[in-house]
Amino acid sequence: MSEEPSTIEEGYASEQSITPDAHWSPLLKDMLDDFGISSVLSTYKSSLISDEVSLCCVLAFDALPFCMDVIGISPFNISKRLNKYAGDKGRCPNKELFRRWFV
Repeated sequence: MSEEPSTIEEGYASEQSITPDAHWSPLLKDMLDDFGISSVLSTYKSSLISDEVSLCCVLAFDALPFCMDVIGISPFNISKRLNKYAGDKGRCPNKELFRRWFV
């Protein structure tokens, strides 16, 4: 072999700490409980929510697609909390997107 093997310098990753938000974390937990997600998983997922942006990301790319594609339920028909947050009069900044994708 005439090629030199590539070497990659390894470094230590810094530990990232997530502080669950007192408003957004319980909101996600309530929604996941409404969807029938196990309590252990809903507690874990909600502990990763630090702000409204992370809540919207989990809803858009994790929780709501899981409900539609895996469980086979319409999340807006199941959860009053989701409707209150992302419904027509909700405060969610992505409510139009959520309604187009998941209703």
